[in-house]
Amino acid sequence: PCSSFTMSFFCALSGEPPQDPVVSTKNGHVYERRLILKYINDNGTDPITGDKLEETDLVSVKASTSYFSFWLLAQD
Repeated sequence: PCSSFTMSFFCALSGEPPQDPVVSTKNGHVYERRLILKYINDNGTDPITGDKLEETDLVSVKASTSYFSFWLLAQD
């Protein structure tokens, strides 16, 4: 399997599958919404690149959490 595809299912901050995923329009990283919003409020930057990041730079990912759960089970 392609590792870059695999990584897209995990939050760039926690390394866990996000329950409420958002993607940065600036760099394409996936985050858990509550974690990245806290990080933005505390730092005002992207935790990966250090570039300025705002809540308006985030887009909700519409894939269901059941899809993420199915994908994770399929990896075992």
